[in-house]
Amino acid sequence: VRLRATLTGAADPGRTTVNATIRDATGQLVETIPLLDDGAHNDEGAGDGIFGATWVPERSGLHTISVEATGRRTTGGAFRRIAVVAVQAQP
Repeated sequence: VRLRATLTGAADPGRTTVNATIRDATGQLVETIPLLDDGAHNDEGAGDGIFGATWVPERSGLHTISVEATGRRTTGGAFRRIAVVAVQAQP
């Protein structure tokens, strides 16, 4: 499963951490994966605000993926953004 998150606005990609927390259909934690903005992890160019990673599920089924970005705006203020999606995944 290709994971990708795009930050827009005044976020500073160099001062941002993005993680995907994956849970199974029962809500049990499966894995937490860092998304990177380095141009080599299913993202575009390094430092462009597009973060990516790849997740290989061990079991088929419904999973929820919560992506959380925390960091600093280019103006210096802190931010936190969260998005949640559900996927039907297969190994």
